[in-house]
Amino acid sequence: MGKKREPQAKGFWLTGIITGFVGIGIAIIGLIFLIIIFAAAAAGGYSDYGY
Repeated sequence: MGKKREPQAKGFWLTGIITGFVGIGIAIIGLIFLIIIFAAAAAGGYSDYGY
């Protein structure tokens, strides 16, 4: 959208696209990391109960 409105501001819209993709990538990596942690905790049978 920014490319159509202001073609001379290429640096700004390109930076926005790049940082958007980087943010999505970081979010996906974090989500995968959390899934691995919870899966490992569930498989280990960790319980905080003192029985």
